[in-house]
Amino acid sequence: MQQSPDFDMWLRLSEAFDVGFIAEKLVELRDHPLQLGKIGQKHLTTIREELEIFRELRRRLRSILSDREFMAFWRQNRGRQHAHWIAKALLRGDAKSAQRAWQDLRDYGQPHRQAAFWLLSGNGRLFTQEPPAFFDMISKKGMLVQNVHG
Repeated sequence: MQQSPDFDMWLRLSEAFDVGFIAEKLVELRDHPLQLGKIGQKHLTTIREELEIFRELRRRLRSILSDREFMAFWRQNRGRQHAHWIAKALLRGDAKSAQRAWQDLRDYGQPHRQAAFWLLSGNGRLFTQEPPAFFDMISKKGMLVQNVHG
């Protein structure tokens, strides 16, 4: 995986160990002109790479979350981000990459809902379900998840 190795690593680690969510920022991200997010097209490969991770998480959480709950959270987080990257490609005039990424997004299901959420939520600025709330919901439904606070 070129763009999604962290997601893949955490998914594989969670098969062997209990994992949790720490609701405080522990890292400071660096910002420079050559980072992948600023280059643009590299982000679009993430959509394809994350599909396997998405499918595995969906399978694992099936006994805890309804498909509707899972898809709603995904759409508000990664799906929204994926739609944003496609829109940025279109604004750059890179219709070919945007079309390929849209095809990849369709494999997740409900691509029009993902794009609509991105648009109607102002790219998530107006409303989203925050990750801590999602992990709390999973915990309440019976999955062992440690939500560690400072």
